[in-house]
Amino acid sequence: MAMGGMARSFQRRWHYAAGAALLSLALFARDALAAPFTAQEQEGRIEIRFENLPLANAAINEAQNEIALKFSAPVPDGVFSALETSYPQWIAFSFSGYDSAVVRASRPVTFKAVADGSGFVLTLATGSAVTAPEGGGVSADPVEVQKARLLSEAGEAGAARAAFGRLIDVHPRDAALRRAAGDAEMRAGNPADALSHYDAAIALSPDDASLRAARAQALRDIGSFIRGGTDWQFVEDADTQVQSDVEGRIHLGGGVSIAISGENRIVEDYEVQAPVDGSLQPYDDTRQRGEVSLVYARDGFEVRAGATGQIGGEGGSEVGAVAALLRRTPDDEVELRATWREPWWETTSGIRFNGVRDGASLTYARQITPSLSAHAGLRIARYGIDGEDDVARTWGFSAGLRKTWRAGRETEVSLGYGVDGDYLIARETRLDGFLQPYYPIDIDDSETHALDLSLGTLLAPGLRADAYAGFAYDRFGSNGPFGGLALTWSPGDNVDLTLSASHSAVSGRSGEEGAVTRAGASLTWRFAPPGNE
Repeated sequence: MAMGGMARSFQRRWHYAAGAALLSLALFARDALAAPFTAQEQEGRIEIRFENLPLANAAINEAQNEIALKFSAPVPDGVFSALETSYPQWIAFSFSGYDSAVVRASRPVTFKAVADGSGFVLTLATGSAVTAPEGGGVSADPVEVQKARLLSEAGEAGAARAAFGRLIDVHPRDAALRRAAGDAEMRAGNPADALSHYDAAIALSPDDASLRAARAQALRDIGSFIRGGTDWQFVEDADTQVQSDVEGRIHLGGGVSIAISGENRIVEDYEVQAPVDGSLQPYDDTRQRGEVSLVYARDGFEVRAGATGQIGGEGGSEVGAVAALLRRTPDDEVELRATWREPWWETTSGIRFNGVRDGASLTYARQITPSLSAHAGLRIARYGIDGEDDVARTWGFSAGLRKTWRAGRETEVSLGYGVDGDYLIARETRLDGFLQPYYPIDIDDSETHALDLSLGTLLAPGLRADAYAGFAYDRFGSNGPFGGLALTWSPGDNVDLTLSASHSAVSGRSGEEGAVTRAGASLTWRFAPPGNE
């Protein structure tokens, strides 16, 4: 028994370490592929060649001492800061953001930027008037706009907002500038402020379809919405559930909003274990649960605190609490979440006998490149049921990678791998009337690996289809394929109607191996916050 426990402990640690190593390897590979540069310096001239960094366009500022560079791929970390330190006699400073950079000369020069294969050549020469580079921009002062954009991409939301504000004061009727300011606010996680900029840009350029698309996205992200839906779920050789839920978020202004959610669940199961004596009993009833939270979000930070609870059940009603802190940047997102007596309805016994969970989790997600993303998380939890507060404890982790490809303007294909595991730390054991041991809560070790291929495309204006298929391997349970399809009709910027269906040979539930079939429908209405109607 001791050796078996040691082997299982080693397996758990090995799987966790392998997941962490996979993520670290992906991040290392990204940095290892950083585009290098080489330079040839002559009398009154320097030519700097960058590899694997395709140039999209370039522009010189009004003072003609800086050049703004825009690329069609992300800029590897450290490339332009190294340029500044390597050639201070030519370059006063240089810095880069996600897919752009700014270079300032330390002496009067002529700038020239020319695409060359998969990279480009930047030339600085003395002794002649400054001329616009090939592929130059058309904005009034593109370098200043680019500098403000780079501040935003670097996560300096306040400095970027101030820089855009100064530019808007001078150029109040520049639609492209208002669009850039709106994009910066979206990047900082302030969609309500972005909406104001997009509305101003649309007033200046009403026929620009891309502006209206950006406004629609801001309205989606702003958080003011009401969504209602119904989902039917059937688990083979187990239960049938009908979940009807409503959720919403009302933006009050100043980054403050109220989030609400409520669910009514009808459950029918021919045998549910009673925690008190381990007996199996049929169950056919309706339960409700809900949550109300106050949310403050500004400049990439979000703080949430609220109350959660469930009504009815064998043990009466329960009230709990939830709190979360989230930090979002253009490239990554970190969330710390904690719960106390949160309703735990992962099994029918948890639904019937008022399952609750206390726990904490830390999750991290990163956009490694525009087409490659990764996520990882750790969690710990304590479970209660039927009035008992501590009948089981677990720890868990999750990790995943996803690669995305564009197949035309309206189609996206992605391949993803994910692993999610929960492992028992302790679990209470009881004796039934026949002195046989049983567990009062349906929790056991679980570890599911899944590989999926996803496709999303626009079938017609306002009609989108998303489909996925894959294979799941449950190390402690069953294995098999899974797949699903969703159709979303958006007759306007404010309304979405979604129909969905899915089937999985792996239930994903601890202790249950039956296939799961689902079908559902939802309706979402989004509305602008006060002052943006």
